[in-house]
Amino acid sequence: MKQMTDIAANTAETSTATATKKVGYSLSGCVRDVIKGNVKIEDVAFIIAGTRIADRAQIPAYAATEVSPKNVDAFIAAVETLWDRGAIFQACTRANNRRGFNQNWRDASPDEALFARAF
Repeated sequence: MKQMTDIAANTAETSTATATKKVGYSLSGCVRDVIKGNVKIEDVAFIIAGTRIADRAQIPAYAATEVSPKNVDAFIAAVETLWDRGAIFQACTRANNRRGFNQNWRDASPDEALFARAF
């Protein structure tokens, strides 16, 4: 029971810090928003993606299928940053599924931020 109390206290302490964090539901859609400046990459808690990128070396090939050549370098840089942070959770390579969200972003509640730290 004490552990649950500690988690709740930690969540309450960080709730103001995580108030602007975002949870994304489309890797390409969210990265486009980052490139356009609609969302700061620092505000991305994590993205649940329907992709199957096995390792960092596959990111350029993925980027080439998702954006125009003039934006590909910025797209790759953003995806690599998120990849290196461990902020991309791929639904196709996990038991969960992102279908049904019908949007690219949600504000992350403290509970979701706590969930993100668990990975």
